[in-house]
Amino acid sequence: MSSTQVTGAAPQRMTEAEFRSLYDRLRAQVPWGPDDRRGALNYITPAEVRAACGQVRLGRTVSLAAPVEDWATADNPDPAQHQMKEPLGADAGPGLAFSMDRIAMNIHGNADTHIDALCHVIFDGQLYHGVPAETVTETGAAELSIAVVGGGAPDRGPGQ
Repeated sequence: MSSTQVTGAAPQRMTEAEFRSLYDRLRAQVPWGPDDRRGALNYITPAEVRAACGQVRLGRTVSLAAPVEDWATADNPDPAQHQMKEPLGADAGPGLAFSMDRIAMNIHGNADTHIDALCHVIFDGQLYHGVPAETVTETGAAELSIAVVGGGAPDRGPGQ
């Protein structure tokens, strides 16, 4: 419980100078070289994965699935749009046919789960490790995209 919750006092705002000082201090503590593109994913080593596997006791899986919210709420003002594409069941003729789902959605906010990529935060025109912000375009990110976890990111859950 934070002191704000205990006392009911409003949190104190950080000045820009204080933020920049904190930013520079934290940035200087990154333990990986200037060419790093994985950030904290570097902590998930083969030894960590083996240790996580050793924690299995019951062999149960836990789903992280959640419904795709297609209705507007305060934390989801631009909800997902779901459509079934033709042929729909009533339109299918004889032989084999396939219907397809089409989902258009923002994948950030409180309405869904996601892993943020290092290309999502831009500060003073730079991404993580000084990568130029221009590497992020309407067609995607040339660097620091979520593709770095394409092989998976297994690890122990929080509090383990």
